Amino acid sequence: MFKPHHFSIASFLTIGRFFQRSSEIRFRSLKMVIAISLSVSLLIPALPTVAAIRTVPSSSQQRDGATYTVLPQSLAVLRRGAKRSLGFRNWHGRRRYIMFPTQIQHIVVIDMENRTPDNLFAAYYGRPWQGQQNVQWQNVMNIANPNVAPTLVPYPLTTATALSMDPNHEHDSGFLQETQNGFGSANLGCHVVPCPKGLTVYSYVPYPGVDPYAQLMQNYASADEVFQANEGPSMPSHQYLIAGQSGGLKGSATSPLGIASNPGGGDEDVTGNYTETGEEYADGQPGTAPYCAGGAQSNAGALDLYVGTQPQYAKNNPPINPPCETYTNGTILDEIAAGPLATPAYDDWQFISATVGGFWAAPTAVKNLYQDYVQGNPATQPFAVDPNAYNFLRSLTGSGQPQRPFAALTYLTPCFDASDHANSNGGNDYGPQWVGTIVNAIGKSSYWQNTAIIIMWDDWGGWYDHVPFVESSPNPYGDQTDPNEWGFRVPFIVVSPWVTNAGYVSHGPNGTLTNPVPRSQSAVLKFIEDTFGLGSLGTDDAANDDLMDMFQFNKPLPFTPVSFSAHTFTNQCGS
Repeated sequence: MFKPHHFSIASFLTIGRFFQRSSEIRFRSLKMVIAISLSVSLLIPALPTVAAIRTVPSSSQQRDGATYTVLPQSLAVLRRGAKRSLGFRNWHGRRRYIMFPTQIQHIVVIDMENRTPDNLFAAYYGRPWQGQQNVQWQNVMNIANPNVAPTLVPYPLTTATALSMDPNHEHDSGFLQETQNGFGSANLGCHVVPCPKGLTVYSYVPYPGVDPYAQLMQNYASADEVFQANEGPSMPSHQYLIAGQSGGLKGSATSPLGIASNPGGGDEDVTGNYTETGEEYADGQPGTAPYCAGGAQSNAGALDLYVGTQPQYAKNNPPINPPCETYTNGTILDEIAAGPLATPAYDDWQFISATVGGFWAAPTAVKNLYQDYVQGNPATQPFAVDPNAYNFLRSLTGSGQPQRPFAALTYLTPCFDASDHANSNGGNDYGPQWVGTIVNAIGKSSYWQNTAIIIMWDDWGGWYDHVPFVESSPNPYGDQTDPNEWGFRVPFIVVSPWVTNAGYVSHGPNGTLTNPVPRSQSAVLKFIEDTFGLGSLGTDDAANDDLMDMFQFNKPLPFTPVSFSAHTFTNQCGS
């Protein structure tokens, strides 16, 4: 478990001597005081080029019963004024010191469900930003005016309306239908028959339904030009969040096909849906078991990511069954485990899921990660079934059962009733309260000073957004028709003492409100790589920047708690 210690680049107190000839830190005594200039970063081995996963060399040596490791420091973090910080872990009776490239030693990614910036925040159009009467939300971030055509209808997160529909957001019958024929042309995905009249995807969450998110945006940072990294629903989206792809890249198990739809969800499950385009095919029922568990599994819709190169897929791509991927490039979880941290896997990364299977449990749909989970001790495996992140929260205060370390990288996925997903728990959604609970717990812990929390939504959910989708260029498939990247905008919030300033809104790298520059969710992967001295996966991360415009490393912000209506989360979903 890391304990935060702070050291400037100019001097590292009580940690020993640095030998330039070997790029290794050597220590004779913890009482020695030395000075190290910025040239330290230049002596650390350079990051590998964009390619398959590689272990990044790091300077490391054992002295006095302890191991000392310095992670590479990129030019990107140096430009933001980054200062190295020292953390340590106790492992096998030895203390392991790690010198991080910046003051950030922990990244927490909270993955919510199925919203667009307009859907979540259009209610704030015309409202004061940070209490300033002369500055309104639309003056700092790009959101739609809900009262100007196309007018938007208010749908609270917690109403029966939310129960009765889940707008189609599959690849063909959702994304392609909406891009070709406009929002509202895709099936509404009603879960009651007949579909209630007047329902529409031209909607927004009324004030103050997402006020905890609004507080975080005004007290910390957000981005309004982040696009979904793919053009499909949860199954491919969650794979992109850890791998920057959902198969298809050469060397992957399903190449040249990539997962494009939910297993069993596909384009055939909703009455009145859009006719197949010839690119996808899906059938069956959504699986409840891990997709790599073997046995009978649901088919997942497939997309040929190298269009025109495989004549056998010209009409209908065969479905992927089971949707269990093997990535030659690995995932960000593989990358950090193989990287220079060189510590136990669940110190390197953790993926906290409400269930062991399903669309959102991304690691159990990756063969090697699933095998590690089932063959190991669940108490020490980095993938953990922990509804509502209940034990994760307890572990922050030392009362976890079992007690788990605060890993360098943590992914948190919610229970369905705390996910912001349409049709959530009878219309009772506690997503804003759950996120507020997580943020407050970390903010009040000893880890706040060394943590960055990234909150994002996995896909657009079929809801309206006034900003057209953009195509990534280049994309890792070398296919200029850009078959699967990128989609519509998704909300994006960063909470950390090291954000650029309170209320900072990023419009993309070097972008402005009137001239934004797009990025995809995979910028999070690039940020993780730069923070922990990792190389590139060579997938959609390589088409993105590293979010560094959202950070500064000179003066930390104090923690400002999130206010929200009380809700008690237990270790059971639906409670």
